[in-house]
Amino acid sequence: MTYRSFGGEVEGASLQLNPTFTAYFAVHGAIAIIVMALEIAVLSIGVHQLQLKKKLTLHSKLTKLLFSIWWIAFFSGEVFYLVMYVL
Repeated sequence: MTYRSFGGEVEGASLQLNPTFTAYFAVHGAIAIIVMALEIAVLSIGVHQLQLKKKLTLHSKLTKLLFSIWWIAFFSGEVFYLVMYVL
């Protein structure tokens, strides 16, 4: 990664954008924004929960949702990589 950051090229390292990649990056980017918003919400509610010294049910609901969406996004990226580059 560092080598490529300074302009070095590795054979096969260039990304040729096509409609499949564009669609994937658009969907994955939207999911990433949702995940980041949920992370901020969970953190904020957690801090507020600590200040109140009271358990808030919204925190546990958002945590479960965040956990599910994060893993789905992660595995979809891995499956996409396998389909596009390995198979």
